[in-house]
Amino acid sequence: MIYLDYNATTPLCDAARAAMLPYLDRFFGNPSSVHAAGREARAAIDNARDKLAGLLRVKPHELIFTGGGTESCNLAVFGLARCPSSSGGHTSRTKRSITPS
Repeated sequence: MIYLDYNATTPLCDAARAAMLPYLDRFFGNPSSVHAAGREARAAIDNARDKLAGLLRVKPHELIFTGGGTESCNLAVFGLARCPSSSGGHTSRTKRSITPS
């Protein structure tokens, strides 16, 4: 099969699937909940955050996990827009509608 809708989602490679299965099977709780499944999920996320921070040589609190590409792009754009720039650059935000108003 030739899959051409990578803009919507992408198939998982075998290595990523194998790495994720333990978390999908065991750590399925809401990490914001106080019950045991939630605490286990929170601990798994915190552990992953610590490992990733070590690999990237940053502090764990400097990492932000998002739910997808749109949220990530918005976070980056709005973060840059709110950050004072020493380069004197300009930021422009526009919204285009596909239907006339």
